[in-house]
Amino acid sequence: MRTKIYKATAVLSAALILAGCSNAGSGAGEAPSEGPIKIALVTSLTGAYSPLGEGNLQGAQIAVDEVNAAGGIKGRQVELVVKDDKTVADQSVINVNDAIGDDSVLAILGSPDSNSAVAAAPIAARAQVPYLSQSSNDTLTAKVDPYIFNSPPNTAAWAEKVFLYMKDNKMTKIALAYAEDDVFAVGGHKSSLELAKEHGIDIVVDEAFKTADTEFSGLLQKVRDTAPQAFLFWGTGAAPVIVTKAFADSGIDSQLIFTGAQASTLYSNAVGKAGDGVILDGYTSVIGEYLPEGEQKNEYKKLKTALEAKNLGPVSQFNSDSYSATTLIIEALKSSEELTREGVRDALEKTDRITINGTYKWSPTDHNNSDLDNVAVFEVKDSNFIPAEWQMARMKG
Repeated sequence: MRTKIYKATAVLSAALILAGCSNAGSGAGEAPSEGPIKIALVTSLTGAYSPLGEGNLQGAQIAVDEVNAAGGIKGRQVELVVKDDKTVADQSVINVNDAIGDDSVLAILGSPDSNSAVAAAPIAARAQVPYLSQSSNDTLTAKVDPYIFNSPPNTAAWAEKVFLYMKDNKMTKIALAYAEDDVFAVGGHKSSLELAKEHGIDIVVDEAFKTADTEFSGLLQKVRDTAPQAFLFWGTGAAPVIVTKAFADSGIDSQLIFTGAQASTLYSNAVGKAGDGVILDGYTSVIGEYLPEGEQKNEYKKLKTALEAKNLGPVSQFNSDSYSATTLIIEALKSSEELTREGVRDALEKTDRITINGTYKWSPTDHNNSDLDNVAVFEVKDSNFIPAEWQMARMKG
């Protein structure tokens, strides 16, 4: 068994160096009392995570368009300030610093890249600008910072849901693989090791890889040799597509399981028929057609209709995440006593709202999306996502 824990030393070092450019703690000027209210979106429009960033931009822009069409906030329009971090932590830090320097920016929507978020979020926090992370990791909110909030569930929540699924389906022996150079995957690996013991599951393969790896024959041979009931893969980018196709050709008799990082047609269309039967856990919004009627389903219908009107494709993990997060910021702007960064932060901390991604309840001691009902387990069929039988039973109560 081989276990490597990636330490984001380079990422954090870059953040500390670039933080010297920040006006953090300098007491930026008062927010203008007229003109547009700005929300900065720092996301990956180029680089390895550009498909995720494009989804982020779709969801955020639709939410902003909706509020502006309804008259804006307190008589003012909302402007989305879009910045491309190129899937590079250093660039994310630069972009966040730029946003901090614009007094009209009252909140920042952060990168889907966990390494970028870990580098940039603390800089926004030191400057006392609300930062809503769109990356799933445990690092940012392990200790509550007044200005950092997690929009997606953290990796502990993803892991908890999938281990409940495995336990109930009598999967007591599993293989595990994770990208050692990705904060999201490292957090998922850590949570998996902890939860395996709690749920009586034996990990017979524990393998680290690099995000850019393209060769997994050795890993799959280990899975074949140990014959686990499930193979849980924590990774992003092209690796899950490569593994899915190779796994389908291998004849290995195990359940292949991925996370919400693959919960979009960017994955399911790429793998084609090789993906049939693969299990994922992701946002309930990804299986929105199967949700019971209610507030969350209504939010799903709104985004779905808007995406279709613009020919932008289906609801995905990434556009629903940004749509949900932007909606939370907009509601905080509406309810804040003053249109200031501090006022928005205070309002965010009182959030109790149902969004397309489920229920958010933030407080001074909890800035996470920690409700396990916001996470669903579903499978791939003909490049579509349908609830697993286990999940369907729970949705029906």
